Amino acid sequence: MARNLQSHSFTRKRRARFYWILALVIIIIISWLCAISFLTRLNAFAITEIKVFGADADITGALQSAAEQAIAGDYFAIFPRDSTLIYPKSGIVAAVKSASPRVLDVSVSRAGLHSLIISVSEKAPATIVCAALPDFNGNALVFDDPGSCYLADDNGLIFEAMSTASAPSPLPPAGPAFDVYYAPDLSGIPSSNSPVGSYATSTTEFAALRSFYDGARTIGISPDGLLIKEGGEYELYASTTVIYFNDTGSISGELNNLAAFWTNMTSTARTSGKPSPSFDYIDLRYGNNVVYKQNK
Repeated sequence: MARNLQSHSFTRKRRARFYWILALVIIIIISWLCAISFLTRLNAFAITEIKVFGADADITGALQSAAEQAIAGDYFAIFPRDSTLIYPKSGIVAAVKSASPRVLDVSVSRAGLHSLIISVSEKAPATIVCAALPDFNGNALVFDDPGSCYLADDNGLIFEAMSTASAPSPLPPAGPAFDVYYAPDLSGIPSSNSPVGSYATSTTEFAALRSFYDGARTIGISPDGLLIKEGGEYELYASTTVIYFNDTGSISGELNNLAAFWTNMTSTARTSGKPSPSFDYIDLRYGNNVVYKQNK
């Protein structure tokens, strides 16, 4: 009986000891949290200035505002986000990137105890996307009004309206600095909104179209522009020639058929001493059969 009472007493003491240790750990944790919170709230570490470098003046203000919003408030209602000791670097990067589709890369660094430096690199335009149908002078594509056109990256993401200042010189197709895509479906966006921030089409489709555009150039065709139609139908314009293709089969397969056809026609003309053939249209939408009409 005495042994049993001793066992119960030992258990109670061990349990009480555990609770005292747990309470002590909790007190220490709370004390550390309070100390860190107090330290980070000192004015000596408060962010009072955010500088943005590398961005054009027209978007610098928006990027700075996005960064300021990213450091507003607290972590868990305890630690201030506007402290140079624990500011949310990844959150600032994400906020600045989302503030403008023109932003390619962002880096954030601390300058002293009160300032943040945000360095921005903007996207370089890779393509032109026009939210309209192409214009023609006779059978030749012309590019004389960039008002409905936008600069886009190599994924088809539209990030800036094309102004007179940003339009390439000379204008396509006289010597295009960028590939030109016509996406008339973008014109359905309400006038109160802008296609800026939208994609010309899906990134997968745009990548396939860029490969076709580049592939045509590689085999000796000089594209002036490409029309993205409904239902996966496309038209590539090269001088007075229209090349029809679609996504019913494989766009890369149609490019291979175009390459084989073009190589055969040009080499045959060269062998016979004739000038290179000129086509009214080349239609690749019939499997391995290439339908075409030559200009007289």
